[in-house]
Amino acid sequence: MGICTYNTSKDNNCQYIQNENDFYDNQIKEIISNKVNNENNYKKNNNNNIKNKLLNICNNESINDNEIFFSSSFLAKTNNNFVERIYYIDKELLIMSLLIEINKVRTEPSMYIPIIEKYMSYIKKESKKKFDFIQISPFNAIVLKNGKKSFENAIDFLNNQNSVNPLKLEQKIQINFPIKIKDYCNNDEIEKIIKNKLDELKNYNLKKNIKNKYYLENFHFDVNTVNAQASILMQIIDDNQDDYLRRKNLFNQNFNIIGINLQYVSKDILCYYFSFGNVI
Repeated sequence: MGICTYNTSKDNNCQYIQNENDFYDNQIKEIISNKVNNENNYKKNNNNNIKNKLLNICNNESINDNEIFFSSSFLAKTNNNFVERIYYIDKELLIMSLLIEINKVRTEPSMYIPIIEKYMSYIKKESKKKFDFIQISPFNAIVLKNGKKSFENAIDFLNNQNSVNPLKLEQKIQINFPIKIKDYCNNDEIEKIIKNKLDELKNYNLKKNIKNKYYLENFHFDVNTVNAQASILMQIIDDNQDDYLRRKNLFNQNFNIIGINLQYVSKDILCYYFSFGNVI
């Protein structure tokens, strides 16, 4: 599992937007409605089922825990072909699903505990090499540094974590991938892209008559399966980071916007870029 974290600014002395009551805003609902109604992308007999499921999620209604939010597993059930169907997942819908998962755990941390407990039952031990791993999908097994202890640590953390403000998706702080796909976790290439983004935001914020100013504060990435819940779960557990940098980003109350980008790096494996910041 790839991990990369950058702190882009040490200046946190600025005003932050207050908590928003409805973080599943109209922009998300509009994108989802438009995408699932496009019969060129989804089979007609599955459209209504997918549309209702996603809109229910956005309305914060009850969802069957066995159906992971707009993951490859959920889509596989609509087509009965796991490997073929994952390549039809829409990028914007998966980004929205990631945002929903992040805001769920930020606003109601303890509700993720049963999910962690469920995934904890999937931990296995490699007898010859004597390490633990978790089988997230048929194509993706994640090696665990601390095994079950890291899951127990995450549960303790969530039990004591207060609710924090939801994040709003903001394309202005989204980090692009390197030109060469193989460089998706190349620290030098990522640093160049982040520097360019910081310069871009600095120039934008100097413009006259702009309504808001945007600041990129931190960044990390995750390499995981095509499953929003699994990706956010492993970032909360943050098994390979002794100082839990990714977990800290997810629960940082000083951030109010997030940029999310993603790219396939192999079959059923994506690299997810998460950038955190503020709009004032």
